[in-house]
Amino acid sequence: MASTTTLQSLTTALVHWQNFGLSAQRESLDSAGEKIAANQDASSASRKSLAAATKAFNKSSEGNGKADDGGEAGAGGTEAGAGASKPKSKPKFAVLLRKYQKEIDALTVRARFAEKHFLGLYKDLAEVPDPAPLLELSIAALRDAAADNAADELAAENARLQAELQANAAEFASLRNQDVTIARLEKEVRELSAELDGQVTAKSEEVVAVLEAEYEAKAALLAEREARTRAQMAAMEEDYARLRAQLSTAQTTSFGESQAAQEADDVRDAQIAALSAELGRAKARVMALEAERAAAERTAGTDVGGAASAGAASDIGVLVDQVAALELELSRKDVEISDLVDELAAARDDAAAAARAAASDLARLRDQLVAKTAEVDELVAEMALAPSTDVDALLRELALLKGIEFGEETPGDAPLDALLMAKNKELEAGTAALRSSLAAAERDAADIAAERDAAAAALADKDALIAQLEADILNVSAAAAAGPQTPRAAPADAADAREAALVQALLPGSAGEARSPAQLAPPADAFAVVVAQRDRFKARVLELETENATLHERVHTARAAADALEADNLELYEKIRFLESYDDIARERDATMLRMESGELGGPLAMPAGTAGTSSAAGGAGNAGGGTGGSAELRYRKLYEDSMNPFTLFHRKQRDSSYNELNAAEKVTLNTSRILLGTKFARTFVFFYSLLLHVLVFFVLYRLSASSSTCSTASGVPSTFRPAATAGALSSATATATALASASSSASSSVASVAARLLR
Repeated sequence: MASTTTLQSLTTALVHWQNFGLSAQRESLDSAGEKIAANQDASSASRKSLAAATKAFNKSSEGNGKADDGGEAGAGGTEAGAGASKPKSKPKFAVLLRKYQKEIDALTVRARFAEKHFLGLYKDLAEVPDPAPLLELSIAALRDAAADNAADELAAENARLQAELQANAAEFASLRNQDVTIARLEKEVRELSAELDGQVTAKSEEVVAVLEAEYEAKAALLAEREARTRAQMAAMEEDYARLRAQLSTAQTTSFGESQAAQEADDVRDAQIAALSAELGRAKARVMALEAERAAAERTAGTDVGGAASAGAASDIGVLVDQVAALELELSRKDVEISDLVDELAAARDDAAAAARAAASDLARLRDQLVAKTAEVDELVAEMALAPSTDVDALLRELALLKGIEFGEETPGDAPLDALLMAKNKELEAGTAALRSSLAAAERDAADIAAERDAAAAALADKDALIAQLEADILNVSAAAAAGPQTPRAAPADAADAREAALVQALLPGSAGEARSPAQLAPPADAFAVVVAQRDRFKARVLELETENATLHERVHTARAAADALEADNLELYEKIRFLESYDDIARERDATMLRMESGELGGPLAMPAGTAGTSSAAGGAGNAGGGTGGSAELRYRKLYEDSMNPFTLFHRKQRDSSYNELNAAEKVTLNTSRILLGTKFARTFVFFYSLLLHVLVFFVLYRLSASSSTCSTASGVPSTFRPAATAGALSSATATATALASASSSASSSVASVAARLLR
């Protein structure tokens, strides 16, 4: 029954493997492997070209970005420069995007090809049974058949020998009195016995050798498997001994089960050794019995030769009885040998079952160990990834604070201590500049106070002079009043009246005394003095007004020159900082500071040849207080750093990042809106174009409605029953107007959304 089941399994496996077609599958797999290798080479070359193109695009983008930054720092033409550099990078970006799309398509085709072949091979292999168990069953069946054939051959040989022995016994019975026949028969018996002994010995040795070889192979296989298992377990214990308690517990359990399997293998080996010893003892007993039979035959022959005449018949009968007894003993031994062979087969089956159980246990333990290892790896990965998000967030916040606090020129990988030291140095330099500015302001205040004192002294002198002149006028008036009175006529015109009023205002009179117009008229010489004084005052006032206008003009010119000089120096300082960014900033800055402190670079950064005195008068560019060129450099550095507002830089970075996050359509819409809304003429054109477009749409709708109503009136058809063509025209016109309105609204909404994202 078992052989029939094995044969059916082998037939089914043979049919499946014939349908599978291993040779054809190998050819298909070879071609697929060549194609996959070619695809891999092509993909590698494409990736290299993509990497080169990406590097070139990054370099060009960085160059455009630096050019844009330089344009923004130098002058007010930033928008024009950015608008000119961005279209240059668009074709490169489009080419790079097409390359990436081509590579993605190639990778997609390659993945589909590999998946198709893999799924086909998997589908074919899923229906084919595993040949290993069938091959093991075939080998076991062949070995059992070989053992059965050997036993059958031994039984046939034994039957043949027994038949020959019976024939010889018959010949002995018929030829008892023939010595020659007895001698021949004895010789044949000896030859046959020797031949039988040799055959039995050879067969026994062959069977023993085969069994020993099988046992040795099995023992070597088990030993190798056991050594491999022990080595794997030892390696696993060495690699994962430091992991968590769960893994150590699993390893301990696996080690205990492996020891149980080893003990089972030892028990099985002991059983096999016991069976081998039992088989040796059985073989020894068989050989001993054969030797006894040979000795009995020789004894029987000797007895027959010595007492042939005395009682040959009785001796031959005794010998026949002994031979029969020996044959019974031999048959019994054969039964024992067959029983031992059956026991050996059962022991082999038990050993195979134990080996399979041990293998299954070992596989289960390995699966458990792999599962535990995977869990440990996942936990380690989670532990490694757990703080990464917080650390990244903190690093981003730190970088943002660095950018806001320390400006854009600071390298991103500089440590915080160095940045703080640099900031401290800058603050100290600013403090020194403020101190020098304060000292200059104090000196200017002292000069102004001295000028004020001088002006106060001059004013006191003028007041004294005016008082003296008034006293002289009073004296002259008193002298004229004491002399003869000569009445004067009233002034003829308004000018003389005003002069008289001025003289009357200047002349003192007694308190509460009212004078007549004749009494108010001054004498002629006093009037001449007052007129001369008035003329001097007028000339002085005109001179002072002219000088004041000249001074105002000079001050305005000096302020304009100072502003232009300050703008030029600030631009020059920006260019110097831009050039210093290509070299070691700290080293150059220290060297420049040392040269400035030593006096090698005295004077301002840039002083045109005709504006030194003007800028000194303005008080903004010279060294009025006796300072060196370092104060001017620090002052312009402060102005440059004040112009570089960190919040402005931050908003600019946010705007650039928002622009980079836009897709191609949004960027096109934004650039178009910038072009259309950037100038006055473009905005005017867009306004009138939109207005004209709406007027045209309304006019078309009006004409269509008028024409449809005219056609319906001319044909006498009521408006309710208009033709289908007119209704279709109206619906198409309405759809066109709706589409235009929706397109206009979508464009406006897209422009608004892009502008809002950029503002954010």
